[in-house]
Amino acid sequence: MKLSELNKLNGEVSASASTQSRTLALAGLAVIWLFAGPFFLREQDATRPAGLLFIAGGLFALSLALDLVQLYARAGLLNAAFEREQRRLQPELR
Repeated sequence: MKLSELNKLNGEVSASASTQSRTLALAGLAVIWLFAGPFFLREQDATRPAGLLFIAGGLFALSLALDLVQLYARAGLLNAAFEREQRRLQPELR
């Protein structure tokens, strides 16, 4: 397998894992929204949601934030590597 093929496969696998992670985190936040919704809407019979819902919601939100940080970090690193390689191959651009 060529290096370019491995790089392409790595990108596809990483994108797939990131998409699955985001999907699961958003689904988890939706479930928490359903269970904690009456508390936030101040309905008459709403009881205070368990602290575990807030902890779980925080973890899901943290997961989304880390995914976003990873996305921007990877884009920045790839852009820097591309520019470095471009300068190496085309010395007249310096």
